[in-house]
Amino acid sequence: LPADGTRLVAVIYIDEDQPLAVTEVTLEGATQGATEGEQTRLHALLPLEVGDDFTEARYRDGERRLRSDLRERGFARAQVSRTAEVDVDHDRVRVAYHITPGPPCRFGTIDIRGTQQVSAEVIRRELAFAPAEPFRESALEITRAHLAGLNLFRTIRIDEVPGADDAVDIRVVVAEAPPRDVRLGLG
Repeated sequence: LPADGTRLVAVIYIDEDQPLAVTEVTLEGATQGATEGEQTRLHALLPLEVGDDFTEARYRDGERRLRSDLRERGFARAQVSRTAEVDVDHDRVRVAYHITPGPPCRFGTIDIRGTQQVSAEVIRRELAFAPAEPFRESALEITRAHLAGLNLFRTIRIDEVPGADDAVDIRVVVAEAPPRDVRLGLG
C-alpha cells in the first residue's frame, strides 16, 4: 500500500483451462435411413469436426446450418436441436444434432398487408415463389431483396403463418416509404 494508505492495487491472474476437444459429432433422427452420400453431405455442413476445439458459436452455427439446409430443400417445418456431452475431467466433448425434417412443404396462400398507395400487384410481381411451388427458404430472401430494391417501402416483413400441414402460408407486411417527387426542368 502507498504511504497514505488510500489506494490498493489488485492483480488478478486467470488460468484458463485446456479447450475442450471434440471427440464425436453425430447426426440423429431422420438421418438414420439416409444414404452414405447424404450423411457425408450433412456432416460437411457442420463447422465442428472430430479433433476441433469446441466453441459455443460453432456449436450453435451447426444447428443453424442444418436447419437452413433442410428448409432450402423444402422442409419448412424442420426442427433441429443439439446436445453436448462434456467430460470436464478429460477436456473433451461429444456433440450430437437431432433432426426432425417434417413433411416436404410447398408454398400456400400469400397474404399482402400494409399497402396504401402501392398496389398489391406490385408486390406480387416481385415474389420469387407462387402458391403450390416447393418451399425454398431462399425464395423468401430473394423476394425480400426484390421488394427492398424497389425503394417503395420503409419496412418489409415476410412471415410464415404458423401451421402444421405441408402448405406454408406466407404473410407479406410492408410499410410504405414517403412519396418522392421527381422534377425535371429544361432550360
